[in-house]
Amino acid sequence: MLLVAFSVPLIVVGWLAGEPLALEWRHARIRRRPFAEAWREILRRSVPYFRLLPADLRFQLNKHIQVFLAEKPFVGCAGLGDRRCGRGVVIHEFARQLDQQNGQANGAHFVGRAWRLRWARVLGDEFARLHRASRDGLPSLLSYYGATNPTEFFAVASEAFFEQARRMGGEHPELYGELSRFYRVDSLSW
Repeated sequence: MLLVAFSVPLIVVGWLAGEPLALEWRHARIRRRPFAEAWREILRRSVPYFRLLPADLRFQLNKHIQVFLAEKPFVGCAGLGDRRCGRGVVIHEFARQLDQQNGQANGAHFVGRAWRLRWARVLGDEFARLHRASRDGLPSLLSYYGATNPTEFFAVASEAFFEQARRMGGEHPELYGELSRFYRVDSLSW
């Protein structure tokens, strides 16, 4: 009986810890696969951002794409060609997948303590600002859909970061800075 009492909690803990570990192993196995040349050509031809990224960031993006495509059903559309529209469903959905990497989509990523405090303050302030604009019918660079919850806010802000970098940098400089640190890219330089 004593053995069962100690075994059950160990099994539960092992199961809970094993799930994220198994997920990471699966992701690592997917990332080791070569990136399909046909995919690379589609990115070069159809995704303006891809052509603008430095080689090391293109490589990282390719690895994320491999995991994303292996785990999520994906149906293409013709929304990618115009960077000026400010709304990118692919960017939006990709941001949501990044948001779920730690298991829960909440707009709060696993970052260092100092960064986490700044991230929470800036994104919290900007979320409240968008919520007020939405409530009062005021114009906003960010889609009102982002006022729904922090998860959607992060996705909508990511769209604007990549699609309308100059305007975001001017109207929301702190938010732009946080997203630039998170994505490790300065989209104003493209």
